[in-house]
Amino acid sequence: MSCSAALLIALLATALSATSARAETIPVQHRVSLGVGLPLPFEAYGGDASLEGTGLDLAFILHARASYSANPFGAMPRLVIGARGSFSTATVTDGELSLWGWLFMAGPHVGVRFTPELWPSTTLVVAGGPALARSGFRIDENLHKEFWSGAVFGFAQLSLPLTDTVQVTLDAALEHVLPAPEDESFFNQRLGSTTLLTLAVGVELVLD
Repeated sequence: MSCSAALLIALLATALSATSARAETIPVQHRVSLGVGLPLPFEAYGGDASLEGTGLDLAFILHARASYSANPFGAMPRLVIGARGSFSTATVTDGELSLWGWLFMAGPHVGVRFTPELWPSTTLVVAGGPALARSGFRIDENLHKEFWSGAVFGFAQLSLPLTDTVQVTLDAALEHVLPAPEDESFFNQRLGSTTLLTLAVGVELVLD
């Protein structure tokens, strides 16, 4: 089991145990959220994502995500299911050539939504699941690569109400993309896994 999967399971177990004693009725809600922010890479295609000593400079970086969630299980009102998609991109340059890398991933998620004791006017969802990812990079028309692979993700999203239907969200997610398939290589070398920590701020619509 990967470290990110173990961490997600631990977070879910903690959230469930913290809310099991609270049995108030929670109405079924459908939530749609959008956000933008920054991707912070831990590794890129199996290598260290740090630019130290490479002679490269970061020129552009962006993360965007969209998600849907609902709590349709009356017997377990805090259990939520949904789907999530995200897009992250970064451009690095040495002053002459630029490399543009990007990652899109989407998949279902399951988790719990509860009200933190310290912030009773907010709700926090902790969730995760599997995903399908499309990632790639491009230097020029002769040097580029893109491929499909599996992925897993986990996230925590804090929602702060503005009105009954509009909320501000703060989102942190860990996204881990598995290595490229065996038949995908770049200069005869298989590309390894990619891991991102993403931070985003956005808005959420709450629909009963």
